[in-house]
Amino acid sequence: MYWDRKYYHDKVLPFDLRSAPYLFNQLSDAIEWILKNECMISPARHILDDFLIMEPPAWVPPQDHTCQQSLTAMMLTFKSLNIPVAPGKTQGPATVLEFMGIILDTVRMEARPPGDKIERL
Repeated sequence: MYWDRKYYHDKVLPFDLRSAPYLFNQLSDAIEWILKNECMISPARHILDDFLIMEPPAWVPPQDHTCQQSLTAMMLTFKSLNIPVAPGKTQGPATVLEFMGIILDTVRMEARPPGDKIERL
């Protein structure tokens, strides 16, 4: 915007911009592409700005080795791209974890709401 002989611009996407969610998701799509094609983390998925890596179990100990390598590569990629990471939201490797408010349990092969959400019902 130009006003009073000066240019003004938003540093972030404005909330009232109709295309903001689409543009925001385009950025996450690009990050997922980098993880899959440059870092070779093929099981990487995202919903908005939440990323999930699901690896098949390894048959030799430690069983979480492949997943740990992928998680480390993802974290290093985020760091090199200056993408902030919420440490409290980073989990794994694990066979049971919470993603987008749902417990994913690969041992029992189920997705379920967390206990506190069930209690509120």
